[in-house]
This record gives sequence, structure tokens and C-alpha cells, in this order.
Amino acid sequence: MWTWLSESVWGVAGFLGIGAVLGGYFRGWFEGYLPAYGRVARFIRYHWTRNSSHFPPQTKDDHFLIILCCIENDDVKETAQRAVARALDKVPGIGVIRDHRMLHLNGTNRANAQSKNLRHADDVLTEYKNPMAAIIWGEVVKRDEAVRLHFRGVNSQELRDLTFEKGFVSSGVDDALGTVVAAVSIANIDPIASDRGSFVANRLDPLVLRLRDIAKQHQASFSNRTRWTILNALARALSVVGDQGGDNQSLKEACATFRASLDLSAREEAPLDWAMTQNNLGNALWALGEREAGTARLEEAVTAYREALKERTRERVPLDWAATQNALGNALATLGQREAGTARLEEAVTAFREALKERTRDRVPLAWAVTQNNLGNAQRLLGERQAGTARLEEAVTAFREALKEYTRDRVPLYWAMTQNNLGAALQTLGAREEGTARPEEAVTAYREALKEYTRDRVPLDWAMTQNNLGNALSDLGEREVGTARLEEAITAYREALKEYTRDRVPLDWAMTQNNLGNALSALGRQEAGTARLEGAVAAYCEALKERTRDRVPLDWAMTQNNLGNCLAALAERSPTPGPLLADAITHMQNAVDGFRQVGDEYRGPIAEKRLAVLKAKRQ
Repeated sequence: MWTWLSESVWGVAGFLGIGAVLGGYFRGWFEGYLPAYGRVARFIRYHWTRNSSHFPPQTKDDHFLIILCCIENDDVKETAQRAVARALDKVPGIGVIRDHRMLHLNGTNRANAQSKNLRHADDVLTEYKNPMAAIIWGEVVKRDEAVRLHFRGVNSQELRDLTFEKGFVSSGVDDALGTVVAAVSIANIDPIASDRGSFVANRLDPLVLRLRDIAKQHQASFSNRTRWTILNALARALSVVGDQGGDNQSLKEACATFRASLDLSAREEAPLDWAMTQNNLGNALWALGEREAGTARLEEAVTAYREALKERTRERVPLDWAATQNALGNALATLGQREAGTARLEEAVTAFREALKERTRDRVPLAWAVTQNNLGNAQRLLGERQAGTARLEEAVTAFREALKEYTRDRVPLYWAMTQNNLGAALQTLGAREEGTARPEEAVTAYREALKEYTRDRVPLDWAMTQNNLGNALSDLGEREVGTARLEEAITAYREALKEYTRDRVPLDWAMTQNNLGNALSALGRQEAGTARLEGAVAAYCEALKERTRDRVPLDWAMTQNNLGNCLAALAERSPTPGPLLADAITHMQNAVDGFRQVGDEYRGPIAEKRLAVLKAKRQ
């Protein structure tokens, strides 16, 4: 035996492991003479397991995997970790593995510890090689009073955490605890798991039902703190279900639930939890505001993010501060897209650049890529309204930066999103340049995106990319001989409209109607007769039902411009051109007024020249 021990390091570890097991019978003695006994035992168990032929441990293929690390400040019996594991074991479809590593959060520099933990958590997730997994670690706060758990999922961008009172981690409420922890864990992985194409929403649906029941059944028995925890878990789950499935009602319920939880969490008592809830409320409002007409939800989202930043300061929680800056930038960019002027878009660019001060590539590579992508979007929107190509070139650069970390095998949906955004920037650049190189690159980028953006997996993203592909094909069709590209564009738009319905996403529906009108108008100019041009007029009129001047002035002006040009083309083929030409001038004048209102330096002068030509024809 001694020879074996001397020849094998792990033999020594095994010997110590046996001692650790036996030590269970003499814990009091060990704790008195070896205060770090618990850490030693965990160290031995981890390395014994890590070098075992059975690592990583296997769970059922249809189970969602939760890796539960040690909880800091837990007692030697690991009571808190065991309680959480026991609770999770009761949730159907959940596989839990107790990992004996610990991610420390204590120390003088908690911000650095948080950053290291995010990287460490990603490393642990990578070891388990499971695309449907989340990792949990945590700490006992004020010993024996509460347990704070931290959640991170595969390809997740942020750290999430919840605090549970001691009584909530007891055998009496295991069922509730397991449901809450499982819901938060699943809600924090990538929206669609990398390899299996399984919606997280599918797994959250039954947990949402259970969380609703728990919230109703235990209102009297749970404290405000515990009820806040349950409501936050429910709201997060609803946000993901609504975001993935295009379910606006779930998003509305998420907003109401976050607001209800804010009534249970005083800013003075738990400032960071209050700020986290404000941030999450902002996320749900932004997702809903993107789908709805008007800007009320988006304004509310901006307010929620600014509230969160009152406690989420850069000095206190730098990565959380950066996450909220990034989210604020998204809401401002969406607002800027719908409003006159460029002030909101400039604010968005500033917010994204602030976020990048902490979201560095070496520190949090995926979060860095998120913000690079978002910065690219804001620059593209600014570039569309300004003369020149500088902003658009910056947008392309930002998207290509993001793709250095957003690879298809690593984060397929984020890769597809960035390919789609890159295509949009290239397409806008191509419209201002000679030749077909940029539009061809845009078509390639959109087709790449559609490899992961499928209709059954992400219907609204699929529709968005179909619309964008149609735009690039339409640009090419107007520069090439023949009508094949334009016919392809019309097909792409009609595909998009299968998911982009007026009642579901009115502004996206209107955008696609406008773009369909453009393709039909371009075809009509190349073909005899007026059928295509009349179809284009009908599509533009449909778009203007949602693209109103007070709601989206720039979009209204663009469609007025397109409608004016199309009516002018019809007038040229009509035996009585007068009324059509008069209508064309009216709509072109609307376009000129609209472009002036929003300060569009690129489209405005073009519309003014076109208006002058139409007026000259009428004379």
C-alpha cells in the first residue's frame, strides 16, 4: 500500500479522501484542530472526481443540466448546497450535479472577483460539454440568515442572482425552491441551445404555471423577501417565453410582475436587488416596445434603466453597470429609430461606448461582442440619416469585431443576428456606392443568418432576415439586367409577411409592405402594363396605415417618397396623367417635409430635386 501511495499523487489524494470520509464521524474534533477541514475535503473530492473516468458525469439526454457548485460560508455538512440539490431533484426534467468547486465572492475587490467568477463559471460549463446547462454558485449571507445564489448559463451574457431566506432553504418548501431555482437557471441560458435547437421557452412553460401557483398559494406564509424572489423568477421566465415565442401577453405579464416585485423590495434595504429588478423591467418593456407602435413602452424602459443606474454604479458593480448601460443603449437606439433627429441615437452610441469601458474582450468576451454588435446597429442607423459613409463603415467594423467572438459553433443565434446586422450595414453602404460588390456581400450575410434563423425556431427573426434579404436582392435587381433578382425579392417579402402580421408586429408589417412596394415598383418599370405598379401603390398605402407621421416620421416620409415616385411612373403610362401626377407631387411634398423634420441630410436633398422635376412636368 505504501509503495502505491508513494508512486501515485492521486493515491495520496485517495488516502486523504478516505480520511475525509472518516472525518465525518469526528467533525467536532476536525473543526477544532483543522478550521479549513471543509475546504480540504472539497479540494480532494473535486480532484478525485475530475480525474475520474466518469467525468463529466452524465445526465439524461432530455434533462436540463444544473451544475451546483459549493456555497461559500456553508457549514461543513454543506447544508445549503444539499438543500438546493434536494429541491432541484424534485423538479421534473432537471438533472442536477453537485460540483465540489467554489467560486469565491468575498474579498476586498468584489468587482474583480465577479469578473473572474464569470470566466471561471464559463470554464466549468465548457467542461461539462452540455449546451442545455446552467451553473449555480453562491454564498451564505450573514451566516445562517440568507443564501444568495448566482446563476450563469451557456452563452449567457450576464450574471444573475437571487437571495433566499434561511427558511426558504428548508425541507418544508423544497418544491417551491426547486421550481424557482430551475426557472431562473433555464431563463439564463442562451435563448436557444447551441446544438439541439430546443427552445428554452418549452422548458419554462410548465415552470411558469407552477410559479404562478406558488405565488398565489404562499402569499400569507412567505415574507415579502421570499415573495419578491418568487415574483422575480416568474417575471424572468415570462420575459424569455414572451421574447422567444413572440408572445406579447407574456411580456405584458412579465412587466406587471416585475412592478409587483418592486413593491416588495425597498431600495434602502436591498439597493442592488432593487436595481436588478428595475433593469429586468426595462428589458421586458424594451422587448415589448420593439413590437408595439408608438414609443410609450420604450420611454418607460429608458426610465427603468436610469433608475437601475442610480444603484448600479461603475465603482460598485462595474459589470452590472456596463450591462445596464448596454441595455439603455438598446432602448435609446430603438427610440431614435422612430423619432425625428439623431439625439437619441447619439445617446445610444455614448451608452454603448460607456459599456465597453468595462465589457472588454479579454474580460468578458461574449458581453463585449454583444455591445460591439449593438454599437454597430446604432452607428448604422445614424449613417442612414447622414451624408457620407463614415458611420456606416464604423458599423461594419463593429459587426466584424463582434463576429470574432460570435462564432456559429459557439453562439449560433447571436452569430446569425450579427450576420443579419452586418448585411444591413453593407446593403446601406452599397446603395451609396457604384457596383454590386456590397449588395452581394449583404445577400451572402443574410443567407448565412438564415442557416440558424429558421421559421420554426425563431419566427420573428426569420421574418426580419427574409425582409432584409428581399431588400438586398431588390437593390441588386435594380442594378442588373433581367428581373430574376426582383422576383426573388418579392418572394422573400411575401415569406416575411407570413410571420410579420399587422396585429402582431404592426411596424414590422408596415416596413415589409413598404419594401414589397419597392420591389413591385422596380419590376413595374421593367415590364409592360401597370399591374406591378398598381400593386406597389397598394402596398405603400397598406404601409401608411401604420407608418404615420406622428408615430414614425422618418418611415412615413420614406413611404410617402416611394409612393410619390410610383404614382409618377404610373402617370407616365396613363392616358390621363394629370390626377396621378398631382397625387405624386402631394406625396413627394410630404416626403420633403418629413425629411426636413427629422433632419435627414441624405434623403432630404434627393426628395427636393425629385419634387422639382415633378412640378416641372406638371407645368
